[in-house]
Amino acid sequence: RLTLPVALGGHAESVVGMIQLFLVGLLGPAALSAVGISQAFNRVLFTAMMSISRGALTMVAQAIGADSPEQASATAKQAFTLLFGFSILFGVCSLAISPFLIPSLTSDREVIALGTPYLQVFFAGMPFMTLNRAIASCFQGSGDTRTPFFLALFASTVQICTSYVLIFGHWGFPELGVAGAAFGGFTGRAVSTLVGLTLLYSGRFSLKLLPSTSYRLNWALARRLLKIGVPSGIQGILRNGSSLVYLKFIGMTALSTTAVAAYTIGNQMERILRSNGLAFGTTATALVGQSLGARDPDAAERNGWMTLLIAVFTNVLLGVPAIL
Repeated sequence: RLTLPVALGGHAESVVGMIQLFLVGLLGPAALSAVGISQAFNRVLFTAMMSISRGALTMVAQAIGADSPEQASATAKQAFTLLFGFSILFGVCSLAISPFLIPSLTSDREVIALGTPYLQVFFAGMPFMTLNRAIASCFQGSGDTRTPFFLALFASTVQICTSYVLIFGHWGFPELGVAGAAFGGFTGRAVSTLVGLTLLYSGRFSLKLLPSTSYRLNWALARRLLKIGVPSGIQGILRNGSSLVYLKFIGMTALSTTAVAAYTIGNQMERILRSNGLAFGTTATALVGQSLGARDPDAAERNGWMTLLIAVFTNVLLGVPAIL
């Protein structure tokens, strides 16, 4: 019950990624290669920022398990503050070095010219990108996985429509090409972030942003968030950072632009299956966190092992048909 909405939300994002690649692919292999290389850099930075969201998911779950809505609200606000500050810092630094990133992996001038604006739009929209994911994590930590799913559907719809319009310049909008896909992602996440914050302030959900809690930086709470989230973030950076090495090797082949385009399509398909595993990870974090918050370590252990068992079985069941 908890995992299915998370997995469907992840699949919705993956399908949007496939649709965007299809639209960009109409512009040629160089455009696909530009998006593929840009997304590899984006995932590394995005994963680093999401370490805070992972900490928030865990601590919100513990607060809900301990029946402490005020602590849950304080944790969510603290996560939003940290993410907003770090995303601006990382976004500005990344914008400064963006002209040098894609040339480090390919010498194709067309790919560099198309990919650099895509990167710059992504880095500029980093605060909305990270806050959107943090809002979803806080809902999930409270045991509500349906609301983030509907937010993901809403964001995906906005993203597809905006991308289509801006890539090709329909309905009087400028034709931005590859950069239009990045603007589509930025717009979808920004609108979803505003809707998500509105829902949290409505008071109609198990997690509420209470006026008695503050967005002011609390060093003790911030350290707890980072202590939980940073190891997970480092793990994600290593996992996603390896794709940069793959792309460098592929970029050294004879038909590098076409090869990177093919890798981009295959990697996006693989992400559809990977989202199942990530969904079960989210569920495990929420269930284990709530059990620990309720001071029931035995239930936490049972929930952890049971989620792992179901996750392995499900991914094998879905993975074999995908291979065939």
